[in-house]
Amino acid sequence: MNQKAVSLYIRLHCPWVLGPYSIADIGVRHQYAGAESASGSLDGGKSLFLEAAQHVYAPLFAVLDRVIAAQSTLQITFSISGPFLQQALHWDQSLIDKIRAYVASGHAIITAEADAHSLAFFYDRAEFVMQVAKHEQHIAQYFGTQPRVFQVAELAYDDQLAAWADAAGYSVILADQYGQVNPRFLHRPARTQAVRLLMRDRQASQQLMAHVSGSASGLSGMEFAAQYANSFNPQQQVSGLFIDAISLQETDSQPNWRFLAEFLAAWPSYGRYITPLDAAEQFMPCEEVRTAKTSTWLVSGDLRSLIGNDLQKEFLHQLYDIKAPVQDSGDPQLQEDWRLLQSVDIVKAMDDATHNSAPPHEAFLRAMNSLQDIVLRSQHDTTQDRTIREV
Repeated sequence: MNQKAVSLYIRLHCPWVLGPYSIADIGVRHQYAGAESASGSLDGGKSLFLEAAQHVYAPLFAVLDRVIAAQSTLQITFSISGPFLQQALHWDQSLIDKIRAYVASGHAIITAEADAHSLAFFYDRAEFVMQVAKHEQHIAQYFGTQPRVFQVAELAYDDQLAAWADAAGYSVILADQYGQVNPRFLHRPARTQAVRLLMRDRQASQQLMAHVSGSASGLSGMEFAAQYANSFNPQQQVSGLFIDAISLQETDSQPNWRFLAEFLAAWPSYGRYITPLDAAEQFMPCEEVRTAKTSTWLVSGDLRSLIGNDLQKEFLHQLYDIKAPVQDSGDPQLQEDWRLLQSVDIVKAMDDATHNSAPPHEAFLRAMNSLQDIVLRSQHDTTQDRTIREV
């Protein structure tokens, strides 16, 4: 068996971006995300999503189609975030149809995660479990498959998350490369029985993304495949090549889709494609991995850019503090809006090191004003209001 195995992972995500929302908007309008139109209303993320669909997702799927048509061995692990799925259903269902076809043809599997793309695991375990169940329901409903690979937003990972995934019955949990642990082996998380750990091969993934994004040059996709194959040694099991598709929208360069197509088509000459599930079935774990802290695939390598500053801590405290009245309201739209604010992209925008459309303090004010509107809505007697309208 050729041991040069690649597990290709592609994250499909489109972040919620809060639009202008001042104190004067509280109690008046209840749309928090999206770009501001000429009338002053927000578009719910439509313009950002359609731009990403045109410049990233459509050409990406065109590349995958060409590669699959040329050789049928391509295997893809898709991470489909709740925000991406929700927006695709609203603005471009052809993307859903395309992914469904990949799954049906045996070329793709889909991971499970918290539907709100949140860090609820660290704040409200019951809320987290509910979000994971909701995401699984959506994956089954729209793609006809049951996820057996698990991940958390931004590939957050630690021993407690692994233990939860193990108890929940997942076969594999994904993470970024951790410390000095070799990412080209399957591992066993500490204090687990059956779940296996597959890490992102950070250096190889970053090199691939640099070429696909257009920020690196000098190699063709075929040449990169040859160099990548030469970087393997005979003992290594599998390399996790992770592509964050939405990041290609955030670069100044034009994505080099030809490079990606050449690489994917050339790889079977050197090795093979497998999914994390294949890896768990074919390889014994190399070593037990214990974590000293929660890791992520963010630049900081941890949670600092998500929960590290005072603005983020204050917002997250108040966000989860109002769960009870939101749940007691019985209003599905209110609950959905509250979960929109749980997306990691909302708190990421409050970090100075993150490239944002608004300064961190402005992002914080938008989020807090939106949260105050949710508080007011949760105090509204919706049952009485429905009765009045029906009369």
